[in-house]
Amino acid sequence: MTYIVYQRTLTSDQVDVVSQQQQSPLAKAYFGLTFPNDDNAEECVANALDLGLYKQTMVINATDGLSLDVDDVFAAGNGHPNDGINVVSLQKHPSMSVGDIAVDLLENTATLCMPTGWKELNLTLQLI
Repeated sequence: MTYIVYQRTLTSDQVDVVSQQQQSPLAKAYFGLTFPNDDNAEECVANALDLGLYKQTMVINATDGLSLDVDDVFAAGNGHPNDGINVVSLQKHPSMSVGDIAVDLLENTATLCMPTGWKELNLTLQLI
């Protein structure tokens, strides 16, 4: 299995907006994903996607091609990959955390990292 991790990486201009204009759509979308719940997770992700907040940051896969799940992805994305798991950084990125999305390329599913556990999202991401 292979996953692509999407994270909210902000430019310095976006950091300024989030810091100085906390009622702006950008700030609301960013902060909405710091503590999503089952009721608002889909909307929070959709808002962040619409504003271009998510970027591909990592590709994580298993050397045997199969045995990998989102918990393995989380551990690897935090610098603790299990044996047989590869992490390729696509750009500078933080460790995995709440609000990050793990996309399973084999199953074509997107899963959001929640404050506790994971939520499979009902959306289709286009790889660009």
